[in-house]
Order: sequence, then C-alpha cells, then structure tokens
Amino acid sequence: MGKQKTNFPFVISAENDFGIGKLVSIEEGSATIEYFRSPVEVDPIQVIVAKESVRRKYLTPETRAYYRNPELGTIEVGRVLDFQADDELYLIRFPNEQSRMLSSNEFEVRCRLPIAEPTDHLASQLNETAFWHEARSNFVKHLLKQHETSAPQSAIVPGDASPARSTSRPTRQSRHIQTASATTARDRRANDGPVRPRRKTNRRRLKVIKIPIPISTLIR
Repeated sequence: MGKQKTNFPFVISAENDFGIGKLVSIEEGSATIEYFRSPVEVDPIQVIVAKESVRRKYLTPETRAYYRNPELGTIEVGRVLDFQADDELYLIRFPNEQSRMLSSNEFEVRCRLPIAEPTDHLASQLNETAFWHEARSNFVKHLLKQHETSAPQSAIVPGDASPARSTSRPTRQSRHIQTASATTARDRRANDGPVRPRRKTNRRRLKVIKIPIPISTLIR
C-alpha cells in the first residue's frame, strides 16, 4: 500500500538561522515551524514566522535522520540516500543494511539550535560510533602533525599559503609615486657628483636547488 504525501514538509525561514524545521501550520500571514534538537527532548521548539519567509527545503544525501520505530519504541539513526519527488518519500539507510522509504512525517532531522542537555543525548548513545570517531580523530591529528612539522617551510605541504603577486595595472596614484621617486633619485645622484663605476668581482651567485622531500620522511 502506497504512503500518503507528507503533511509536514521540511522548511527553512529567512527570519532566523535555526536551520531545518517542519512546517506544522499556516494561518493568514504567519506560519508555525517546529524545530527538532534531540530525541531525548519531549517537546520540540515551535516558532511563528512570516509566511513569506518560509521556503521548502529538500534534504541532501548523507543528512542524519532520526526515526522512532513504532514496533520497538526505540530511536534509530540513519542517513538520507535519496528523495523521490513523485511521492515525496526519502530513502533512508539504517544500520545493518536496513533501508526504509519514509515521508517527512515519520522522521526528524536536527536543527542548528544547541541541545539543552547534552549529557542526556550522550547517555542515549545517539551520537557517532566509536569506529568513525577514532578514524576521523586520527586523520585530524595527522594533518596537524604535518603542519606542525613543516611550519617554517610552507612549500613542503601542498597548498602554499604565500600571497600571489599582483598582476593588476598600476593606478594613477602609484605612477605619480614612482615618477617622484625616480626624480628624487636623479637629483641625489646629480648633487653627489659623477657616478663611479662599480668594480667587477669574482663573486659567484649561489644557485638555489629545490629538492622535493616526501612528507612521509618528515613525520614519524
């Protein structure tokens, strides 16, 4: 049996920066949006905004979704994979390779508002698994170690942060400054007398040779 289209679509409002919420009602020129922060909170936050500020928001892939299983009475955390525009259903992947087609009435996504009681959220074990946390933590530590090791030599790490040379044409003011500087230098040479020729020396300029150094040899 096919599911009905959503009655409470995901929306955002230009009047605030709360992120994604659900449109629960519209009355004359105002609209009521419900914002979800955590499954452990009983009552979601409802905010009344102007109707003109509301815009429909379609969830992008990999958005985290919270689904309350009516049979088990538990909260399941999954990821959005796709959206079907014809029946307005989201394909959501849950742990253990389980997928469900759900409407926006049946699951929630977190808004940008901070959680009122983070300890309760952590106690419910609804955050990222230790497996993903450890992998991401090691990756961040590796990047920080790279930058720490090559801090004096930014060319070692890809993406040199040195400012690029300006290729813009000189302005009228800069041309006046250059002309004035050249005139001052010419007058100074005239007052000092004839310019003596420079002596030739046998000094040789050292040629700088850049040797690429693998980053793996610097970090141990």
